[in-house]
Amino acid sequence: MAPVFGSLSRRQLLQLGAAAGLLAACRPADGPELLQVEGELPAAWLKQLPGPWRSRALANPAA
Repeated sequence: MAPVFGSLSRRQLLQLGAAAGLLAACRPADGPELLQVEGELPAAWLKQLPGPWRSRALANPAA
């Protein structure tokens, strides 16, 4: 059975994987994000966030 990646060495395969990871980390975010402490804002307000906005709840203000 032939290798899936043809004639790539292990080092080249690892380098490609690292490069792919860096590219994935550099991609633009899905949209603006509202950071809030859990339970600080009413759920109804969070549901009414416009278009690309999304909320993310943090455990405490220092996070």
